[in-house]
Amino acid sequence: MSVCQNTVAAEYAFPPTAGPVMDRRMTLTLPCREEATSTSELSSASNGRTRKGAALKTFYLCENHASLYSQIDTELVEDGWAPAHSGKPVQLA
Repeated sequence: MSVCQNTVAAEYAFPPTAGPVMDRRMTLTLPCREEATSTSELSSASNGRTRKGAALKTFYLCENHASLYSQIDTELVEDGWAPAHSGKPVQLA
């Protein structure tokens, strides 16, 4: 069983001062104790809006956080950021 890695994934993939992230700060900074249902490969936000050359890392996320991360990613793209997700989340068996 893998536990949701919402806090480390948010620190890695989302710019902390962006509106979509600030609006959900509480759920992104409180550790989740739910069982992970999928993995998401995310690129680092440290390379700026284009994420050019950003390293990819895989994180375990619960169903709720996987959905939330997809929603935040969509809103960041609308704000001019390159997507954090390198593909669709992969369901755990």
